Amino acid sequence: MSLENTQNNITSSPGEIVKFPMEVNDNNPELSYEVNNDFNQYLDDEYGLIIISGSQFQSSKILYDLENETYRIALQEFRAQEIENFKETVFDEFPTPIAYNFYRFERGYDNENQRRDFLRDTWESIIFLIYAIVVGEFRCSKLSIDASTKIKMQEVLSDSLDAKLSIVAKLLQLALDQGIQLSSLKVTSLDLIEKLRELNRVRNGFSHSGAMSEEQARKFILANQGDVLSVLQDCKNLNTLKLLRFNKNEGKASHIRCEVFNGHSMNRTYETFLLTSEQVTKAFDYLDQDNILINIDNHIFSISPFFHFKLNHSGHQTRLCCYKKKKGEHPEQKFIYEVIGDALEIDFDAANFSSVVDEIRSLLPDLSRR
Repeated sequence: MSLENTQNNITSSPGEIVKFPMEVNDNNPELSYEVNNDFNQYLDDEYGLIIISGSQFQSSKILYDLENETYRIALQEFRAQEIENFKETVFDEFPTPIAYNFYRFERGYDNENQRRDFLRDTWESIIFLIYAIVVGEFRCSKLSIDASTKIKMQEVLSDSLDAKLSIVAKLLQLALDQGIQLSSLKVTSLDLIEKLRELNRVRNGFSHSGAMSEEQARKFILANQGDVLSVLQDCKNLNTLKLLRFNKNEGKASHIRCEVFNGHSMNRTYETFLLTSEQVTKAFDYLDQDNILINIDNHIFSISPFFHFKLNHSGHQTRLCCYKKKKGEHPEQKFIYEVIGDALEIDFDAANFSSVVDEIRSLLPDLSRR
């Protein structure tokens, strides 16, 4: 096999998310032999040991030492294919709010301005989902939120992405300080939240920049797509969680059939999950058709009110909705949601979520419950 064909023969383990640079060139330290063990192993597996007069030499080391330019080109192709493999993982396995927007950014846009919007929607979806997961786990696990966090109820339901990131950072730090074993830490980290903060600063500048020409939108994409891809990589194990809506029990309480919202397709799909009696007990209060659920390693909990759903007129398609903000005052208050995939805002009576909101409020310090 020639080195020109290496990019068509690279695979990774199921569910594995690999790290890669966006570019490999002579001035990039990533060209160093020592930092490319995965590529070196690939070459050694593909071409085997070189034996000369009884002495054995690694194929990768020979290529690096004797044909450094060929090594660089092959490495660049290897990294490029890793990027494409990773994109396919996002398209097919990540939760639908992220997968849909990233797929449209890559393959489903009409012009550069629309593509720019899908790039923005990709990182916003990451923020919305991580926020819903972390707050949802605190609520469903009934974990009290320390007064030192200074989190207020008005911030919990605000439309500010910066407020959401701040709350997540405070809750993750609280869990780490108190030794709380959060399932959420399997899909996020404080380092990831800091990266998202930086992207959000880009978003704020973008929001106030006015209309862009196609060329300006293209330059915006080129300047930021690498950071968004890096953030997607840092969402460790996000492709292993399941975003669900309970459908019914299948014979036993431990066998639950759920609609699954993973991958970019909007087609309705179902899976059956087998739970232990302990898992059933913990998830029992949320196993109904009114909740959107997260399943992380069979730890199932609700992420209401931050994600909800709407059924189409026939009831044969479920569209996920992401909480954006509240509007009005009690008793006429509404929660405003954006329908994923439609760029359409709809509202629900806030009263529908009053018990959920009360549960969150009860976890906050007395002075922060307003």
